Amino acid sequence: MKNTNKFKALALTAILCFAAQTAKSQLEQSVYLNAGIPTSQFSSNPAIPATQPLMGREYIGTDATMGLGFGYRAGYIFNIGYGEVTPFLNADLFWNQLRSERRDNYATASIKTPQYFNIPLMLGVNYRYGLTDIITLFGELSVGYDIAIITSEGIKDNPLGFYRYKVGGANAWQIGAGSYFGNHFSISIHYYSLGKHTVNYNYDNSMAGTGVDPSYVTSHNPVLRKMGTFNIRLGFHF
Repeated sequence: MKNTNKFKALALTAILCFAAQTAKSQLEQSVYLNAGIPTSQFSSNPAIPATQPLMGREYIGTDATMGLGFGYRAGYIFNIGYGEVTPFLNADLFWNQLRSERRDNYATASIKTPQYFNIPLMLGVNYRYGLTDIITLFGELSVGYDIAIITSEGIKDNPLGFYRYKVGGANAWQIGAGSYFGNHFSISIHYYSLGKHTVNYNYDNSMAGTGVDPSYVTSHNPVLRKMGTFNIRLGFHF
């Protein structure tokens, strides 16, 4: 009984301490604009055979160009005496297209072009230290899960074929650094490792007679695509 009472007392003390710290903390919400340069396999520029009109399972998840995105974050700022620490939850949406030369080829053939989307959901911590009344430097690290989406390509009911891609999620992490200017604006650089994604597809049409290697058509073994991006980020905080 005494041990139980001690445990209850300790638990109550911990709750009160947490409540006291939370009362001293400040909620910060942020929205972001991102410009990202793809890295790893995501940015590779494969030499696709002229006889293969589509990216297909062999090449999809590559050949991405600079992308755009936006994000939302919520966190609590704790003053620790020699700077501030902010645990946060973060959600982003990134969009990348194929390189312009590849898109031109699709447009010339009137073929639907695949698009790349990534939705990293992360939990992390931000540390900031004020140099002046205006400039506050910060660094941060977060981990989480990335949801990747690759839209379909090709033409339905056409001999060129049509691919619908299925992409598995992957563990992801992010590291970044930058500066706040005042209380409501920041600029920073971040690296997002979006993980290794499993990519497979449903094949809807026969490509017989198109000169495409039959292995691209009949093989449904998934491939792995490692995705990442270097981002320049503008933040607005309130």
